[in-house]
Amino acid sequence: VENKINQNTFGIENTSFAALRSKALKKTIDLGVPTRRTETYKYTNLKKSFEKNNEFKSFNSSKIKSSDFQNSKFQNLFIINGIFQGELDGLEVKNLSSESEEIIAKNKDALSEDFLYNLNESTISTGNHFRFTKNFANDKPILIHNIIDTSVSGIYNIHNTFKIETGAKVEILEAYQTISNIEIFCNFATSVDVDENANFLHVHHQDFNHNASFSNNIRAQVARNSNYES
Repeated sequence: VENKINQNTFGIENTSFAALRSKALKKTIDLGVPTRRTETYKYTNLKKSFEKNNEFKSFNSSKIKSSDFQNSKFQNLFIINGIFQGELDGLEVKNLSSESEEIIAKNKDALSEDFLYNLNESTISTGNHFRFTKNFANDKPILIHNIIDTSVSGIYNIHNTFKIETGAKVEILEAYQTISNIEIFCNFATSVDVDENANFLHVHHQDFNHNASFSNNIRAQVARNSNYES
């Protein structure tokens, strides 16, 4: 694992992310790939997944049209191969940034002993930072389509961060799906920071093909008089 990670820079030169990745890499190696003797992985055969997907990959661009996936019951937003598409008043979206690094660091201890989370953080490259501004409210719940469109097998690590500012009321359904039947391992991580008097309902749905493996580690910091449900 160490050799595979060190062979890739994943385009991250920011010193903050470099420090995070270095610490997470050491922890990943110390933990080792869990076996079924590890309580939290007793129903999961990770070694089998890594035998099929043993190269860390970055996404290529996709020709998928987001218009093909619209759902009229929701406010539709899209993340296609890790790249955000869409717009919404009161929502600001950036690529991985210093704001992302701050939220990730704030949540650091929550999953410090989890192998897949540390693996994600040690290769952190693809992801988005969502900031819902103060007193945000929306008429419809938000549907984020997380679409994976690749013809290349491998391990893909994606890390998204959410900042919910004071007084905001946010309802999100994140739907994860693959387009092809390729064998891949998608290792997601989500870090959340909810300010005072804010509410965040965060529902997840996974619709990957039978050849794909999926993991999503979610960590949240919730301020006083706030609520986060997932």
